[in-house]
Amino acid sequence: CHVVATEAMSEAIGTMIADDGGSHMIETVGGCMLNAEMNAAGDGIQITDENGTIANVTIADVDQSNGVIHVTDAVFTPAAAQDAAAAAPADDAMAADTMAADAGAVPVVGGAEMPATNDIVTNAMNSADHTTLVAAVQAAGLVETLQGEGPFTVFAPVNDAFAALPAGTVDTLLLPENKDMLTKVLTAHVVAGNWTAEMFREEANSEGMVNLDTVSGDALTVQVQPSGSLSVFDESGNVYNVPIGDVMQSNGVIHVLDGVLLPK
Repeated sequence: CHVVATEAMSEAIGTMIADDGGSHMIETVGGCMLNAEMNAAGDGIQITDENGTIANVTIADVDQSNGVIHVTDAVFTPAAAQDAAAAAPADDAMAADTMAADAGAVPVVGGAEMPATNDIVTNAMNSADHTTLVAAVQAAGLVETLQGEGPFTVFAPVNDAFAALPAGTVDTLLLPENKDMLTKVLTAHVVAGNWTAEMFREEANSEGMVNLDTVSGDALTVQVQPSGSLSVFDESGNVYNVPIGDVMQSNGVIHVLDGVLLPK
């Protein structure tokens, strides 16, 4: 599902995307269908697989003697692979999270079930993928707030998202003297109301965009992709994906995020 039987450089792919009205379908050697589009900034290509996974081309046109490589930041899987994962035992937290996508199942995040009867903080504390976020929420004194009535929509960065920040950033934010800055960063991930994926689809403009004001007073933009998956833009122009959405809580909804939103 990662191989196409032609040497397609990025310029040619961009032309095909433009010729097809902004979205070009690609058939792979494995028989999978991929959807190629330009990213929101218009300066790179993003690919969506049959399961809605969105990958950005981070390095393009690595020419080879027998073709070309485009480096991507995600793995493509055929639709059948998702069905098979639901029937197989989960080997790790990620496999368990995929299984939770089945209709009617209690969502699983970071290897833990997320019952809708629990509040945002209680469920986040059980996720092995959100230990850094929970520590930050505790350091900022936001536990009581996020356990309040709400409702809140929280874009919840995973541990790897915090780890990807420049060295020392998290340690610096957790210092007592930087509590105000930490609070601003964290509340830039929180929006008032229950913003589910369905609500984003209903409110999106012609470009699939929904502009929101966060609790911090900063802005963020959610884009609904053609596949139905969500991408989130912060004020600094960073864009991140929602690998697990609509994790309903007693006082709102969590959308798992693969990056940390940074207000200006």
